[in-house]
Amino acid sequence: MKILSFIKRTIIILLLILFAFILQNTFSLYMRSFSIIPNFLIILTCIFGYMNGKTEGMFIGFVAGLLVDILAADVIGMNALLYLYVGYFSGIFNRLFYSDMIWLPLSIIGIGDFIYNFGYYVIRFVLRNKLDVTFYMKNIMIPELIFTVFAGFILFKLLYAINTKWLYKERRSTLNFD
Repeated sequence: MKILSFIKRTIIILLLILFAFILQNTFSLYMRSFSIIPNFLIILTCIFGYMNGKTEGMFIGFVAGLLVDILAADVIGMNALLYLYVGYFSGIFNRLFYSDMIWLPLSIIGIGDFIYNFGYYVIRFVLRNKLDVTFYMKNIMIPELIFTVFAGFILFKLLYAINTKWLYKERRSTLNFD
């Protein structure tokens, strides 16, 4: 019975990652004039890492980053590593999980998006001696962070409902003493 539950959770998580990837790329196609879109994969990684712990956050982050690397990047492994770190970071706060708390997951999403964008900046631009960090922060990092946190605010209750109703029916109590 546990194996079927594990397989069901894994399939649902993979479908959520695929849906977030498609949604993110659809937004990038239809909102070209803004050039900044919310990072739905960061939202998914941070929220599930926050709700379920480091292992699941790292798994979701790695798979989401690998999907981005395989389908949209020129270097395989960079996004997988960055998303994996974001998943680990968000999973650290699992012990502070309360379903009615909204400011902590939004803070985690904001910090996770900043970690991802700063790591991306260091790997892609600083190593090529493009050192205009203020331009990158002002035009890319801060607007994407704002859009991602706003989208995370909208999606948190939906992802929480998916997590409690489909993934983990035997939800633990709000106090965690591990």
